[in-house]
Amino acid sequence: MKADDDPQFEPIEKGLANTASLLAELISQEEPHPRTQTAKAYKEKLAHEVASDLIVIKKRIENGVAHLVKALKELASTHPEIHSNEIAVEFAKTTEFFSEFPVHAESYLTAIAQDQSLQEICGISETTIESLYQAAKQIYEKQNYSDAAEAFTFLTLLNSKKYTFWIALGNAEYLCHRYEQALVAYAIAVRVDPGDPTSHVYACKCYEEIQEFDNAVNALDLALFVIGESKSRDFENLKRQVTAKREKLIKKIKDEG
Repeated sequence: MKADDDPQFEPIEKGLANTASLLAELISQEEPHPRTQTAKAYKEKLAHEVASDLIVIKKRIENGVAHLVKALKELASTHPEIHSNEIAVEFAKTTEFFSEFPVHAESYLTAIAQDQSLQEICGISETTIESLYQAAKQIYEKQNYSDAAEAFTFLTLLNSKKYTFWIALGNAEYLCHRYEQALVAYAIAVRVDPGDPTSHVYACKCYEEIQEFDNAVNALDLALFVIGESKSRDFENLKRQVTAKREKLIKKIKDEG
């Protein structure tokens, strides 16, 4: 799905596509093989194990980029603050970085060890990231949840420290009825921001869908713990809702037990 024939979006599409391709290639790199196996045997075993998963990951990245480019074009017509040229320039830098990855490998690994994101390493501005987020959000709001999940997957690869990216990815997966994938996204969201209880509340909904009611209660217990640790009054209404929901779930478990 290309951004029609609008020439101003060609550099963005190319930059994003190149970044996605190189990022997918990075993900597919073999790990050091165990000493108990020959390099050839381990490589064959690894190739067999990751082949199907890798195809899925690459496809999600490629699709996510295509969805983002199309949404960016639509947004730019009504949001003058979205500058296609600036986005194109920034992703050209990202493409250059990955194209010369062997040269940058040591500095990249050092940056990762220092908890830097790909966005930070490649110098992608917050303005560009915000534009991409708004594009992904528009896809979600149009209820194209599968497309939104692919778009947010790409955004989480660019910056895995953005809580909103993981929550949005989890919500999109939930609405696609992919509850296990949603739970993974919510779990990472908890790690990114352990002080926000909403990720636990969303996780509870997933557990309900897969009939794991004990885990659903546990998720609400975690939400109440986080709320209790917080000094903010913003969660008071949520606390009442979570408490009421917890009581209903416990009653359900007892009635069915």
